[in-house]
Amino acid sequence: MWTEEAYVCLWDVLDTIPTLADPAKSVKDDVWAFNKAWHSNSHARFLLLVSAADPLTFLVVPVLLALVAPWACYVPARRAMRVDPMVALRQD
Repeated sequence: MWTEEAYVCLWDVLDTIPTLADPAKSVKDDVWAFNKAWHSNSHARFLLLVSAADPLTFLVVPVLLALVAPWACYVPARRAMRVDPMVALRQD
């Protein structure tokens, strides 16, 4: 997850901060212990049971976006049309 090479300055700071549970240990030691105990897979999938080339997903998502996008543009435009331009200009 976090490698020491990428976050050298952060690890230096965390190495100087004692933990609340054990002042003899630093926060850096706790983070490394947590990462060792709870190993995370950086290649984990967020969508379960969906393959990389799922045709249903490739059809549903663009159709859904095509339906939502006009509505997302129309609603604010409709509200803006109800405002009298002279009233809006006087308030600025």
